[in-house]
Amino acid sequence: MNEERSLHQISDSHMFFTWGASTNVGNIRTQNQDYFGISNTFIAVADGMGGHNGGEVASETAIKELLQKQRFNTIKEVADQVILANRAVNVRAQENLNLFGMGTTLCALTYLEFPADLSKLVVVNVGDSRVYVLAEGKLQQITQDHSLVEEMYREGKITKIEAENHPRRNVITRSLGTNANVEVDCWEITARKGDRYLLCTDGLTNEVTDEAIFEILQTCKDPQKASEALIETAVNAEGLDNVTAVVVDIKEGEDQSRPIQISNTPAIYGDLFLDSESQEPKKLYKITTPPIWKGNPIPSQLLKFLIGLTIAVIAIGSLVGYYAREGFFIAFESDNDTKITEAQVVIYKGTKGGVLWFEPTIEKRTALLGLDLNDRKLDEISDGVSFDTFHEAQAYIDEIMAEDKPSKPTG
Repeated sequence: MNEERSLHQISDSHMFFTWGASTNVGNIRTQNQDYFGISNTFIAVADGMGGHNGGEVASETAIKELLQKQRFNTIKEVADQVILANRAVNVRAQENLNLFGMGTTLCALTYLEFPADLSKLVVVNVGDSRVYVLAEGKLQQITQDHSLVEEMYREGKITKIEAENHPRRNVITRSLGTNANVEVDCWEITARKGDRYLLCTDGLTNEVTDEAIFEILQTCKDPQKASEALIETAVNAEGLDNVTAVVVDIKEGEDQSRPIQISNTPAIYGDLFLDSESQEPKKLYKITTPPIWKGNPIPSQLLKFLIGLTIAVIAIGSLVGYYAREGFFIAFESDNDTKITEAQVVIYKGTKGGVLWFEPTIEKRTALLGLDLNDRKLDEISDGVSFDTFHEAQAYIDEIMAEDKPSKPTG
């Protein structure tokens, strides 16, 4: 187990679950951008992404913010804590140009304290890190991947076999930190004594089949040995990516005589920082104090001039920034190595081409590729289609997807 990429906060001797955890950099990466955090009430796993050391910072920032709170009474409180983690990563990225665009996936498991006799677990996820449960002799995936390929599969555009081997299966459509707002998938599950849960990054699931995962979880009774066996299997399969696995055994809860029930549809909670009327994220302003001057005092006339000049520069910068960030447009994600037919259609916030140092940012990734579009739409989106609001842009995407919605394949 790589302790450098983990955080443990065990505050008392009462343990609702026992666990084992392992992580590995993989066979090709030079940095491990995975990070996991564990307390006596909370288990969380994150898979960071971003240039330089951005992925490392994003995953660590998210986990540390998440574990700031240890006690939850409702599922919404858990979702709100994930939203706070999203805000922490987003703010950190805005403060440092080297971290711009960084983000992370997240999956987590905790339990509700009230009412205590119900013994409820809460599972949350954003991105393509997964949570499984081994119960009643079978392995079940609880979470749903927020990825381009998974959405294409759910919409019937590709088969499961095609999804497993798709060249763009690493493209995710939802993550923490890349936008000011985020949607969190949540499940509330009755805790049953003896059930086993697995939280892992895609470095495991891309290399190890569900059948092999089931076999390891079933045969390795010690959770630490089970996590180590999972990591070893992924690395031995010539796994390229970072890989992390946390195995959790539930020690308290109902007996296993009652069947486990897991909804196929998660509860989805949006950003608690959204303006309820406009559904647009509230603007956050950072107030700084004026610098402290050392040495001889500045003459009053010069000081007034500098203050006036500073105010004018800030005002002009604010106007330029407002113009640059106003509106939305739909275009293909810029990637010189990707064919137009394989490029992902995304919704950008800002002005096409950017203004000065203000570049447009991705507001939402869609499940559309160039190959899904007719010639007219392909030309429109190649040039970029502008909209005043996000809802207008989303309606444009919905219209395209409704034009030719295929039936779900049986393969």
